[in-house]
Amino acid sequence: MRLLMSVFIFVFISIAATYSFHSVNAQEPVDALSDLVGAKAGQAENVLEQRGYTWVKTDKSGGSAYSYWRESGSNKCVTIRTADGRYQSIVYTPDFDCQDGSTDQAAQDTDTVPGLSDLVGAKAGQAENTLKDRGYTWVKTDKSGGSSYSYWRESGSDKCVTIRTADGRYQSIIYAPDFDCKTNAAKKPAAVSVTVEGNCRLYNEKSDNYRYEGSCEIEQDKSGGKNEYVITLGNGETYRFVDQGGKYKVHMRQGWSSHLATMTDMGNVATFEWYKWKLTAEQK
Repeated sequence: MRLLMSVFIFVFISIAATYSFHSVNAQEPVDALSDLVGAKAGQAENVLEQRGYTWVKTDKSGGSAYSYWRESGSNKCVTIRTADGRYQSIVYTPDFDCQDGSTDQAAQDTDTVPGLSDLVGAKAGQAENTLKDRGYTWVKTDKSGGSSYSYWRESGSDKCVTIRTADGRYQSIIYAPDFDCKTNAAKKPAAVSVTVEGNCRLYNEKSDNYRYEGSCEIEQDKSGGKNEYVITLGNGETYRFVDQGGKYKVHMRQGWSSHLATMTDMGNVATFEWYKWKLTAEQK
């Protein structure tokens, strides 16, 4: 009898452990976003925000990118795997997946700029215009590791503000020592205009083929007061994108396009989309 009871207890514990393991590790599809599986990542991101999902962070592993989002209302963590430029899966994952150390640090930092706290996590390209509207003046931008640091002057107080950007979004916005906002006038052109080598793909969505794939030169220029990109493909074609307040005016070999472009910034990868064209530039 005692032996039989021991076997029963062992089987019960085994079943319970197995059930617990699968419950914790199961990845449940997000029904509200099932229509976005297979969608183009750059376009679908705006749909996610419209449906109330808030971006947290993006990681890369192998040939895939994993972006983590918070679902409004439930505050559940949602993980999206992207490969070949499209969403491959959208599932609920454990809450710790959506923990972002940089965001937590910014929230706990007593030097976080109160008037800009709502911009932590915002897209850098779009939030820059908001900064200017609120009276902040850009001073310079430096890069270190996988992050860039932009320095701004706060109107009225003239305090120095430092913004750390990674994965194309503002990770922290804090007050910094005044000398951080000092810049040598003689070196200013070098600080506001940067040219790097990269790889580019020009895709025609209407004919569903690539017009160009190969090396390119990527130049970003802020010296004129507006964010401007000039991308020169290896075949000699040049595309110029001039910031028009969140969207970009496009100049091609035929002249200025009648269609404005949108830009998706993923740190070292920028994608411009207009009319039937999609130009992706990745820094080497």
